[in-house]
Amino acid sequence: MPTTASQFKTFIRRILHLPTSSDTALLHLLGQSNNDSRATECFSTDQFCLSYHHSCSLAFLNANAPHRELLYSARIGAVYFMKRRAGWRHEYIVVSVYGKVAGRQGPQLLGWLKCERTVYERDNTAMNHAKAYSANASTDSSSTSHSGIPALDCITVFNDGYTSLRDVVTKDSTVFSVDFLQRGRFENAPFLLNLAIAADLLTHRSPNYDLLRKQCYWFAGVLFRTIVGPQADDLPTEVEGLVPVPSDSQAQSNLVPLQDLPTGTAIGTFRTFRTYFQIVTSNEVEVEYKGLTPDYIENVKDLRTKLQGEKAQGDKPAQLEKQVKDEAQRADAAMAQAKDEAQRADAAMAQAKDEAQRADAAMAQVKELQERLQAAQAHNAQQA
Repeated sequence: MPTTASQFKTFIRRILHLPTSSDTALLHLLGQSNNDSRATECFSTDQFCLSYHHSCSLAFLNANAPHRELLYSARIGAVYFMKRRAGWRHEYIVVSVYGKVAGRQGPQLLGWLKCERTVYERDNTAMNHAKAYSANASTDSSSTSHSGIPALDCITVFNDGYTSLRDVVTKDSTVFSVDFLQRGRFENAPFLLNLAIAADLLTHRSPNYDLLRKQCYWFAGVLFRTIVGPQADDLPTEVEGLVPVPSDSQAQSNLVPLQDLPTGTAIGTFRTFRTYFQIVTSNEVEVEYKGLTPDYIENVKDLRTKLQGEKAQGDKPAQLEKQVKDEAQRADAAMAQAKDEAQRADAAMAQAKDEAQRADAAMAQVKELQERLQAAQAHNAQQA
Protein backbone atom coordinates (compact mmCIF):
# COMPACT_ATOMS: atom_id res chain seq x y z
CA MET A 1 0.00 0.00 0.00
CA PRO A 2 1.49 3.38 -1.00
CA THR A 3 2.45 5.58 1.92
CA THR A 4 1.26 9.16 2.39
CA ALA A 5 4.75 10.36 1.43
CA SER A 6 4.79 8.33 -1.79
CA GLN A 7 1.27 9.56 -2.66
CA PHE A 8 2.40 13.15 -2.08
CA LYS A 9 5.44 12.58 -4.31
CA THR A 10 3.17 11.18 -7.01
CA PHE A 11 0.89 14.23 -6.70
CA ILE A 12 3.87 16.59 -7.05
CA ARG A 13 5.16 14.68 -10.07
CA ARG A 14 1.76 14.96 -11.74
CA ILE A 15 1.53 18.68 -10.95
CA LEU A 16 4.97 19.18 -12.51
CA HIS A 17 4.06 16.91 -15.44
CA LEU A 18 6.89 14.52 -14.61
CA PRO A 19 6.56 10.88 -15.75
CA THR A 20 5.20 8.42 -13.21
CA SER A 21 5.61 4.68 -13.24
CA SER A 22 2.79 2.37 -14.27
CA ASP A 23 1.40 -0.45 -12.17
CA THR A 24 3.37 -2.82 -14.38
CA ALA A 25 6.75 -1.20 -13.59
CA LEU A 26 9.22 -3.68 -12.14
CA LEU A 27 9.72 -1.84 -8.85
CA HIS A 28 5.96 -1.65 -8.38
CA LEU A 29 5.63 -5.39 -8.99
CA LEU A 30 8.40 -5.96 -6.41
CA GLY A 31 6.37 -4.11 -3.79
CA GLN A 32 8.24 -0.79 -3.91
CA SER A 33 5.95 2.25 -3.69
CA ASN A 34 8.21 4.67 -5.60
CA ASN A 35 6.08 6.14 -8.41
CA ASP A 36 8.99 7.75 -10.28
CA SER A 37 9.29 6.05 -13.67
CA ARG A 38 13.05 6.75 -13.51
CA ALA A 39 13.48 5.34 -10.02
CA THR A 40 16.17 2.80 -9.14
CA GLU A 41 16.55 0.51 -6.16
CA CYS A 42 19.56 -1.59 -5.15
CA PHE A 43 19.01 -5.05 -3.63
CA SER A 44 21.49 -7.59 -2.39
CA THR A 45 21.07 -10.85 -4.31
CA ASP A 46 19.33 -12.57 -1.39
CA GLN A 47 17.08 -9.55 -0.81
CA PHE A 48 16.08 -9.56 -4.47
CA CYS A 49 15.31 -13.29 -4.41
CA LEU A 50 13.23 -12.92 -1.23
CA SER A 51 11.46 -9.83 -2.58
CA TYR A 52 10.63 -11.66 -5.80
CA HIS A 53 9.19 -14.65 -3.89
CA HIS A 54 7.29 -12.47 -1.41
CA SER A 55 5.82 -10.23 -4.12
CA CYS A 56 4.67 -13.20 -6.20
CA SER A 57 3.10 -14.76 -3.10
CA LEU A 58 1.22 -11.56 -2.23
CA ALA A 59 -0.05 -11.23 -5.79
CA PHE A 60 -1.29 -14.82 -5.75
CA LEU A 61 -3.35 -14.20 -2.59
CA ASN A 62 -5.84 -12.12 -4.58
CA ALA A 63 -7.15 -14.09 -7.52
CA ASN A 64 -8.80 -10.96 -8.92
CA ALA A 65 -5.77 -8.67 -8.62
CA PRO A 66 -4.64 -6.94 -11.83
CA HIS A 67 -1.42 -8.29 -13.30
CA ARG A 68 -1.55 -11.13 -10.76
CA GLU A 69 0.89 -13.38 -12.64
CA LEU A 70 2.96 -10.68 -14.37
CA LEU A 71 6.00 -10.82 -12.07
CA TYR A 72 5.92 -14.63 -11.89
CA SER A 73 5.78 -14.94 -15.69
CA ALA A 74 8.27 -12.10 -16.43
CA ARG A 75 11.14 -13.09 -18.72
CA ILE A 76 14.51 -11.71 -19.73
CA GLY A 77 14.14 -9.84 -23.01
CA ALA A 78 17.87 -9.39 -23.54
CA VAL A 79 21.07 -9.93 -21.55
CA TYR A 80 24.17 -7.78 -21.96
CA PHE A 81 27.70 -8.51 -20.76
CA MET A 82 29.19 -5.09 -19.98
CA LYS A 83 32.75 -3.88 -19.41
CA ARG A 84 33.84 -0.57 -17.98
CA ARG A 85 36.36 1.37 -20.05
CA ALA A 86 38.38 2.72 -17.16
CA GLY A 87 39.83 1.76 -13.80
CA TRP A 88 39.77 -1.98 -13.11
CA ARG A 89 37.62 -2.54 -16.21
CA HIS A 90 34.73 -3.62 -14.02
CA GLU A 91 32.43 -6.23 -15.59
CA TYR A 92 28.75 -6.77 -14.91
CA ILE A 93 25.51 -7.99 -16.44
CA VAL A 94 22.51 -5.90 -17.55
CA VAL A 95 19.18 -7.49 -18.48
CA SER A 96 15.91 -6.09 -19.76
CA VAL A 97 12.77 -7.59 -18.23
CA TYR A 98 9.58 -8.06 -20.24
CA GLY A 99 6.14 -9.49 -19.60
CA LYS A 100 2.81 -10.11 -21.28
CA VAL A 101 0.39 -7.42 -20.05
CA ALA A 102 -3.33 -7.98 -20.42
CA GLY A 103 -4.84 -5.69 -23.03
CA ARG A 104 -1.52 -4.95 -24.74
CA GLN A 105 -0.05 -6.62 -27.77
CA GLY A 106 3.32 -8.35 -27.48
CA PRO A 107 5.83 -8.36 -24.61
CA GLN A 108 5.99 -5.08 -22.66
CA LEU A 109 9.10 -3.60 -21.00
CA LEU A 110 8.79 -3.82 -17.20
CA GLY A 111 12.27 -2.54 -16.31
CA TRP A 112 15.98 -3.32 -16.21
CA LEU A 113 18.39 -5.08 -13.87
CA LYS A 114 22.10 -4.52 -13.32
CA CYS A 115 23.84 -7.47 -11.66
CA GLU A 116 27.37 -7.11 -10.33
CA ARG A 117 29.89 -8.11 -7.69
CA THR A 118 31.65 -5.32 -5.84
CA VAL A 119 33.05 -4.85 -2.35
CA TYR A 120 32.03 -2.58 0.51
CA GLU A 121 33.98 0.67 0.40
CA ARG A 122 35.19 0.22 3.97
CA ASP A 123 36.75 -3.12 2.99
CA ASN A 124 38.28 -1.99 -0.29
CA THR A 125 41.81 -1.33 0.91
CA ALA A 126 45.14 -2.74 -0.20
CA MET A 127 45.77 -4.07 3.31
CA ASN A 128 42.47 -5.97 3.42
CA HIS A 129 43.01 -7.46 -0.04
CA ALA A 130 46.54 -8.51 0.94
CA LYS A 131 45.27 -10.18 4.10
CA ALA A 132 42.54 -11.98 2.17
CA TYR A 133 45.05 -13.13 -0.46
CA SER A 134 47.39 -14.41 2.22
CA ALA A 135 44.57 -16.29 3.97
CA ASN A 136 43.37 -17.86 0.73
CA ALA A 137 46.79 -18.67 -0.72
CA SER A 138 46.95 -21.99 1.09
CA THR A 139 43.29 -22.84 0.54
CA ASP A 140 42.08 -25.19 -2.16
CA SER A 141 40.82 -23.06 -5.05
CA SER A 142 37.68 -25.21 -5.29
CA SER A 143 36.68 -24.42 -1.72
CA THR A 144 33.74 -22.08 -1.13
CA SER A 145 34.60 -21.37 2.49
CA HIS A 146 37.41 -18.88 1.94
CA SER A 147 37.94 -16.33 4.65
CA GLY A 148 38.40 -12.72 3.69
CA ILE A 149 36.41 -9.75 2.43
CA PRO A 150 32.60 -10.08 2.22
CA ALA A 151 31.43 -9.63 -1.35
CA LEU A 152 28.78 -7.05 -2.12
CA ASP A 153 26.67 -8.78 -4.78
CA CYS A 154 23.98 -6.38 -5.97
CA ILE A 155 20.99 -6.32 -8.28
CA THR A 156 19.96 -2.77 -9.13
CA VAL A 157 16.40 -2.41 -10.46
CA PHE A 158 15.62 0.35 -12.96
CA ASN A 159 11.96 1.27 -13.49
CA ASP A 160 10.21 1.28 -16.86
CA GLY A 161 11.13 4.93 -17.50
CA TYR A 162 14.53 3.63 -18.63
CA THR A 163 13.65 2.64 -22.16
CA SER A 164 16.99 1.51 -23.56
CA LEU A 165 20.36 0.06 -22.58
CA ARG A 166 22.01 3.45 -22.96
CA ASP A 167 19.55 4.89 -20.47
CA VAL A 168 20.89 2.40 -17.95
CA VAL A 169 24.55 2.39 -19.00
CA THR A 170 25.85 5.58 -20.57
CA LYS A 171 29.55 4.93 -21.24
CA ASP A 172 30.59 1.30 -20.75
CA SER A 173 31.06 -1.17 -23.58
CA THR A 174 28.79 -4.05 -24.50
CA VAL A 175 31.01 -7.08 -24.99
CA PHE A 176 28.36 -9.75 -25.56
CA SER A 177 24.60 -9.70 -25.85
CA VAL A 178 21.75 -12.08 -26.50
CA ASP A 179 18.42 -10.51 -27.51
CA PHE A 180 15.62 -13.01 -27.13
CA LEU A 181 13.03 -10.55 -28.49
CA GLN A 182 14.85 -9.92 -31.77
CA ARG A 183 15.40 -13.64 -32.21
CA GLY A 184 11.68 -14.22 -31.85
CA ARG A 185 12.22 -16.60 -28.96
CA PHE A 186 10.62 -14.73 -26.10
CA GLU A 187 8.56 -17.77 -25.10
CA ASN A 188 11.85 -19.67 -24.63
CA ALA A 189 13.67 -16.83 -22.86
CA PRO A 190 14.85 -17.37 -19.26
CA PHE A 191 12.40 -16.32 -16.57
CA LEU A 192 13.25 -13.53 -14.13
CA LEU A 193 13.00 -16.27 -11.51
CA ASN A 194 16.03 -17.98 -13.09
CA LEU A 195 18.16 -14.86 -12.74
CA ALA A 196 17.10 -14.36 -9.13
CA ILE A 197 18.05 -17.95 -8.26
CA ALA A 198 21.35 -17.92 -10.18
CA ALA A 199 22.61 -14.66 -8.63
CA ASP A 200 21.59 -15.70 -5.11
CA LEU A 201 23.19 -19.12 -5.55
CA LEU A 202 26.49 -17.59 -6.69
CA THR A 203 26.56 -15.40 -3.58
CA HIS A 204 25.86 -18.31 -1.25
CA ARG A 205 28.44 -20.54 -2.92
CA SER A 206 31.14 -17.87 -2.77
CA PRO A 207 30.17 -15.15 -0.28
CA ASN A 208 33.63 -13.58 -0.10
CA TYR A 209 35.41 -11.32 -2.55
CA ASP A 210 38.68 -12.76 -3.81
CA LEU A 211 40.71 -10.26 -5.82
CA LEU A 212 42.31 -12.98 -7.95
CA ARG A 213 39.56 -15.62 -8.17
CA LYS A 214 36.10 -14.49 -7.11
CA GLN A 215 35.74 -10.89 -8.20
CA CYS A 216 33.46 -9.08 -10.69
CA TYR A 217 34.97 -10.93 -13.70
CA TRP A 218 34.11 -14.29 -12.15
CA PHE A 219 30.62 -13.23 -11.02
CA ALA A 220 29.63 -11.67 -14.35
CA GLY A 221 31.12 -14.55 -16.35
CA VAL A 222 29.41 -17.35 -14.43
CA LEU A 223 26.09 -15.50 -14.21
CA PHE A 224 26.11 -14.77 -17.94
CA ARG A 225 27.06 -18.40 -18.70
CA THR A 226 24.25 -19.68 -16.46
CA ILE A 227 21.53 -17.43 -17.85
CA VAL A 228 22.44 -17.66 -21.54
CA GLY A 229 23.41 -21.33 -21.47
CA PRO A 230 25.64 -23.20 -23.93
CA GLN A 231 25.22 -20.61 -26.68
CA ALA A 232 27.42 -18.28 -24.59
CA ASP A 233 30.44 -20.28 -25.77
CA ASP A 234 30.56 -18.90 -29.29
CA LEU A 235 29.06 -15.42 -29.12
CA PRO A 236 30.88 -12.82 -31.24
CA THR A 237 32.02 -9.73 -29.39
CA GLU A 238 30.47 -6.35 -30.08
CA VAL A 239 33.39 -4.00 -29.43
CA GLU A 240 34.81 -4.41 -32.94
CA GLY A 241 38.30 -5.27 -31.77
CA LEU A 242 38.75 -2.09 -29.76
CA VAL A 243 39.68 -1.87 -26.10
CA PRO A 244 40.76 1.05 -23.87
CA VAL A 245 44.46 1.70 -23.51
CA PRO A 246 45.82 0.93 -20.04
CA SER A 247 46.06 4.59 -18.98
CA ASP A 248 42.90 5.67 -17.16
CA SER A 249 43.44 9.28 -18.19
CA GLN A 250 43.31 8.30 -21.85
CA ALA A 251 40.71 5.55 -21.56
CA GLN A 252 37.76 7.63 -22.71
CA SER A 253 39.45 9.18 -25.74
CA ASN A 254 42.12 6.81 -27.05
CA LEU A 255 41.28 3.34 -28.30
CA VAL A 256 43.77 0.94 -29.77
CA PRO A 257 43.16 -2.12 -31.95
CA LEU A 258 43.27 -5.38 -30.03
CA GLN A 259 46.07 -6.79 -32.14
CA ASP A 260 48.27 -3.84 -31.12
CA LEU A 261 48.01 -4.60 -27.40
CA PRO A 262 50.99 -6.30 -25.77
CA THR A 263 50.74 -10.06 -25.43
CA GLY A 264 49.18 -11.05 -22.10
CA THR A 265 47.20 -7.86 -21.64
CA ALA A 266 44.81 -8.54 -18.75
CA ILE A 267 41.85 -7.03 -20.55
CA GLY A 268 41.49 -10.24 -22.55
CA THR A 269 40.78 -11.23 -26.13
CA PHE A 270 37.48 -10.03 -27.56
CA ARG A 271 36.65 -13.08 -29.65
CA THR A 272 34.58 -15.75 -27.95
CA PHE A 273 33.27 -16.18 -24.45
CA ARG A 274 35.55 -19.13 -23.69
CA THR A 275 38.67 -17.19 -24.61
CA TYR A 276 37.61 -13.92 -23.01
CA PHE A 277 38.93 -14.28 -19.47
CA GLN A 278 42.57 -14.16 -18.43
CA ILE A 279 42.42 -13.13 -14.79
CA VAL A 280 39.58 -15.61 -14.49
CA THR A 281 40.00 -18.25 -17.15
CA SER A 282 37.27 -19.73 -19.26
CA ASN A 283 37.97 -23.09 -17.64
CA GLU A 284 37.32 -21.63 -14.17
CA VAL A 285 34.03 -20.18 -15.40
CA GLU A 286 33.06 -23.52 -16.93
CA VAL A 287 34.00 -25.50 -13.82
CA GLU A 288 31.95 -23.15 -11.63
CA TYR A 289 29.02 -23.29 -14.06
CA LYS A 290 28.99 -27.09 -14.09
CA GLY A 291 29.38 -27.20 -10.31
CA LEU A 292 26.41 -24.96 -9.59
CA THR A 293 24.12 -26.31 -12.35
CA PRO A 294 22.56 -29.17 -10.29
CA ASP A 295 21.75 -26.82 -7.38
CA TYR A 296 20.58 -24.14 -9.81
CA ILE A 297 18.16 -26.51 -11.55
CA GLU A 298 16.90 -27.86 -8.22
CA ASN A 299 16.44 -24.39 -6.68
CA VAL A 300 14.57 -23.11 -9.72
CA LYS A 301 12.33 -26.18 -9.61
CA ASP A 302 11.72 -25.80 -5.85
CA LEU A 303 10.81 -22.11 -6.03
CA ARG A 304 8.57 -22.63 -9.05
CA THR A 305 6.80 -25.49 -7.26
CA LYS A 306 6.30 -23.35 -4.13
CA LEU A 307 4.90 -20.46 -6.15
CA GLN A 308 2.60 -22.72 -8.15
CA GLY A 309 1.33 -24.17 -4.87
CA GLU A 310 0.75 -20.68 -3.48
CA LYS A 311 -1.08 -19.74 -6.67
CA ALA A 312 -3.28 -22.81 -6.32
CA GLN A 313 -4.06 -21.82 -2.72
CA GLY A 314 -4.90 -18.32 -3.87
CA ASP A 315 -7.13 -19.75 -6.59
CA LYS A 316 -9.24 -21.72 -4.07
CA PRO A 317 -11.32 -18.80 -2.74
CA ALA A 318 -11.90 -17.62 -6.29
CA GLN A 319 -12.81 -21.14 -7.36
CA LEU A 320 -15.20 -21.45 -4.40
CA GLU A 321 -16.66 -18.04 -5.19
CA LYS A 322 -17.10 -19.10 -8.81
CA GLN A 323 -18.70 -22.38 -7.71
CA VAL A 324 -21.14 -20.51 -5.43
CA LYS A 325 -21.85 -18.03 -8.22
CA ASP A 326 -22.43 -20.86 -10.70
CA GLU A 327 -24.75 -22.62 -8.21
CA ALA A 328 -26.64 -19.37 -7.66
CA GLN A 329 -26.95 -18.88 -11.41
CA ARG A 330 -28.24 -22.43 -11.80
CA ALA A 331 -30.70 -21.86 -8.91
CA ASP A 332 -31.84 -18.63 -10.52
CA ALA A 333 -32.28 -20.43 -13.81
CA ALA A 334 -34.27 -23.20 -12.09
CA MET A 335 -36.44 -20.61 -10.33
CA ALA A 336 -37.00 -18.81 -13.61
CA GLN A 337 -37.89 -22.09 -15.26
CA ALA A 338 -40.30 -22.99 -12.43
CA LYS A 339 -41.86 -19.52 -12.62
CA ASP A 340 -42.21 -19.90 -16.37
CA GLU A 341 -43.81 -23.31 -15.97
CA ALA A 342 -46.15 -21.91 -13.27
CA GLN A 343 -47.12 -19.12 -15.63
CA ARG A 344 -47.79 -21.65 -18.36
CA ALA A 345 -49.86 -23.72 -15.91
CA ASP A 346 -51.86 -20.64 -14.90
CA ALA A 347 -52.39 -19.86 -18.56
CA ALA A 348 -53.53 -23.43 -19.16
CA MET A 349 -55.88 -23.24 -16.17
CA ALA A 350 -57.28 -19.95 -17.42
CA GLN A 351 -57.72 -21.46 -20.87
CA ALA A 352 -59.44 -24.54 -19.38
CA LYS A 353 -61.73 -22.29 -17.30
CA ASP A 354 -62.56 -20.28 -20.38
CA GLU A 355 -63.28 -23.44 -22.36
CA ALA A 356 -65.42 -24.73 -19.46
CA GLN A 357 -67.37 -21.48 -19.48
CA ARG A 358 -67.87 -21.74 -23.22
CA ALA A 359 -68.97 -25.36 -22.76
CA ASP A 360 -71.46 -24.32 -20.07
CA ALA A 361 -72.81 -21.60 -22.35
CA ALA A 362 -73.15 -24.12 -25.19
CA MET A 363 -74.96 -26.57 -22.86
CA ALA A 364 -77.30 -23.79 -21.73
CA GLN A 365 -77.98 -22.92 -25.35
CA VAL A 366 -78.66 -26.58 -26.20
CA LYS A 367 -80.99 -26.86 -23.20
CA GLU A 368 -82.81 -23.74 -24.30
CA LEU A 369 -83.18 -25.15 -27.81
CA GLN A 370 -84.44 -28.42 -26.40
CA GLU A 371 -87.00 -26.59 -24.26
CA ARG A 372 -88.12 -24.55 -27.22
CA LEU A 373 -88.38 -27.71 -29.33
CA GLN A 374 -90.46 -29.43 -26.65
CA ALA A 375 -92.72 -26.39 -26.38
CA ALA A 376 -93.18 -26.35 -30.16
CA GLN A 377 -93.98 -30.04 -30.19
CA ALA A 378 -96.55 -29.60 -27.40
CA HIS A 379 -98.16 -26.70 -29.24
CA ASN A 380 -98.39 -28.74 -32.45
CA ALA A 381 -99.97 -31.63 -30.55
CA GLN A 382 -102.66 -29.35 -29.14
CA GLN A 383 -103.42 -27.99 -32.61
CA ALA A 384 -103.80 -31.45 -34.01
